Amino acid sequence: MAFIGIDLGTSGLRALLIDDNGQSIGSTSYNYPLTQPKTGWFEQNPADWITALESAMLELSVKYPKFAYVRGIGVTGHMISKICLCSWNWSNRSYAWCHSA
Repeated sequence: MAFIGIDLGTSGLRALLIDDNGQSIGSTSYNYPLTQPKTGWFEQNPADWITALESAMLELSVKYPKFAYVRGIGVTGHMISKICLCSWNWSNRSYAWCHSA
């Protein structure tokens, strides 16, 4: 039995494959851009998130045979983002609020 943890972060996606004892079997990460069209504005393309997820799952499935025994997936991600949707298409940008010091 195996489980996958996925973190959709501000700068990239990380994926972890663990066994039923919580021991790491393998992991991978894929970065994607965060653009700043104006001071204080941050945007991402949600398609980049999907590409990163597909790439991560493919990599884990090829490298680790236990991927075939996945029984659960946990997902976490950056919380303060907005993706605009409409009935025929989704926006090509996610608008993110980023913490600043």
